[in-house]
Amino acid sequence: VSQSRYGNRKQHHYSKLPKCRHGRDPADKRGRGGDGQHHYDRRYQQGCHRGGDGFHPHYDCRWVDQHLPSHRHHGWGALACAWGTKRSHPWGQRDHVGRGPDHSGCQRGGVSLGGQHHHRHDKRGSISTLGGTGNGNLSITATGAVNQTGGTVLIKGSTTVTTGSGQNITLGQAANRFDGGISLQASSGNLANITIRDSTALELQSGLNISGNLVLTANGITQAGVVTIGGDSTFNSGTGSIDLSQANNFTGSVSLSGGNTKITDASGLIFGTSTITGSLQAIATAGTITQTGSLSVGNGANFTAANGQIITLTHLNPTTGLADNSFLGGISFLAPTGSQLSNISLVAATAVEIQSNLNITGNLSVTANGITQSGVITVGGTSTLDGGVGAIVLTNTGNNFGGTVTVNGGASADMFFALADEGDVGAVTVAGTFTLRTANGTAFNLAGLGGTGNFDVTNTILDGLTVGTLALVANGAAISSSSAYSPTGVANLSLTTLTSGAITLGAAVTTGDLQLTSAGENISANNAANDFTGTVSASTSGASTIDLTDSNDLTLGVISLGTGALSLSFGKDLLNNLGLGLEGRIISTGPIGLTLTQPDSDIDLGSSAANANDLTGAITLTNPNNLRDFTLRNLNAAPGAIAALATAANLRDGTILAGEVLLPSAIDSLLSTSGLIGNSKECDLSAVTGSAP
Repeated sequence: VSQSRYGNRKQHHYSKLPKCRHGRDPADKRGRGGDGQHHYDRRYQQGCHRGGDGFHPHYDCRWVDQHLPSHRHHGWGALACAWGTKRSHPWGQRDHVGRGPDHSGCQRGGVSLGGQHHHRHDKRGSISTLGGTGNGNLSITATGAVNQTGGTVLIKGSTTVTTGSGQNITLGQAANRFDGGISLQASSGNLANITIRDSTALELQSGLNISGNLVLTANGITQAGVVTIGGDSTFNSGTGSIDLSQANNFTGSVSLSGGNTKITDASGLIFGTSTITGSLQAIATAGTITQTGSLSVGNGANFTAANGQIITLTHLNPTTGLADNSFLGGISFLAPTGSQLSNISLVAATAVEIQSNLNITGNLSVTANGITQSGVITVGGTSTLDGGVGAIVLTNTGNNFGGTVTVNGGASADMFFALADEGDVGAVTVAGTFTLRTANGTAFNLAGLGGTGNFDVTNTILDGLTVGTLALVANGAAISSSSAYSPTGVANLSLTTLTSGAITLGAAVTTGDLQLTSAGENISANNAANDFTGTVSASTSGASTIDLTDSNDLTLGVISLGTGALSLSFGKDLLNNLGLGLEGRIISTGPIGLTLTQPDSDIDLGSSAANANDLTGAITLTNPNNLRDFTLRNLNAAPGAIAALATAANLRDGTILAGEVLLPSAIDSLLSTSGLIGNSKECDLSAVTGSAP
């Protein structure tokens, strides 16, 4: 080899080396510059022989260091070996480059790779720069850290990186590619921190055991065997799947980003900030499931923990204090067969659907923007629910609450309670309606004790309600009251019986709007002390009756019944509601009785076409002398006689409006039977089509 000069700041001279046997030169040219303080002078010794194993022949060229400086090394020159050269250096560093068509070279602390097999050994310390392409396997050995600060590593075969105990390995360039898998290990003890990036899918080796943090980025992540991570773990798979479902041991938090994801921890599982676009299957074999960062799942989440364990997913945004978990596609909390979870706490910014057959021995706490269920839930302890701006709908008839159920928020709440759980209805706060349902055939008793077999909505329950409307729904049973009802936290009251069941409110009721709906049986709310400050609506069918009393003004919503009698008693005025979209009217083919209990009362049953009535039965006035003004608008059919209207001594104005189908003969009949013909009272017939008598 002819003499060459290389280096950074100074030039250094090397002696010529004679040709080796087989007619080859080592073609080894090396220069070394100083660092500004040291001058290096290395001279090759003669002596070069052919070695190898027959398959990978090599030449072994040795030289001595005539001047070994301090450990400050800078500016290595290029090094190229044309044929399987093995280079040995007296200070302990060796480079092995296997047979291949490409040349290879190295820099201080770095490797440029070419050919089939690559081996990098550094006994002195770290390797700071790696880059290159290999068709075969890559083996890197160092006693210090292995860091990739630039370049790209593309290895079609296997990659093995070995370094000393407590050292870090960082191969984090975006375009790296390890087609044959990668194995990371310490020569003794455990590795510290590992960062690996692979532009394709990556299988994590079996038996990986590190004391620090693991950061792994690839397009699909799997594992060949159990891994043990002493610090935090971060797995980023883009849209690819993550399958880490073996009995791993993650001591710190686990952050996940990918598509369909499976994660198993042999002890407890701690989620770091994670975004999963697909489904999530998370298992903590022998511990709890918790989190330190937000968790977002796009297509269903299953969390499994051991018998008696706790699942707590309640992370809040540290800046806003708001929920930042997100669960789409349903959520399940499971325990192995024959086991039960203890407590479950969940906070989510999205709606949450609780899975069928949730069965826990402890407490349930769920805060979300809407809470629903897909099947029966059984809670041995207390239940705390907050529906945010969404509705809470837990109406499965198999629900079983072993402790107090508290609702802290929601647009509305619709819940089923078995008779055995009547004492578990705790404080409820919702902006809209709180609907309370019970088992078929079980009657509700409002504001008191209704006897054995009844679901008692006691004053204790009522005092804990802060709701827009309390709605009781009985199926095949009645609703009644045995004590006065006047809760301060309930604005409106709605009572409904399905399939059968009368509504009988014998005690006084004070409320805003009142809605009474019976499945074809009688409705009665006729206590003289009743005070309905809002709109009253009632509905039944057949021959069933409706009997309503208000000590003050009685404002009607829709009153609908069949041939049964309608009785309305009011302290001041009776009028159909005129609210837009809430127009009141009476629909009846039966008799109507109107009782005026105070003087100077007005009756306004349809001052506009929007709230005209549909009446065919006779109207009877009780205490007609208390009547001042009378207005009746009727559509589609002539009303029956309005008895005693003509004898109303204090009647000031009377207006009867009828639809276009009202014929002159019907007008004659109405006026005659009402005693208005020949009477001096004013009668407005301006809206009637036809000729008046």
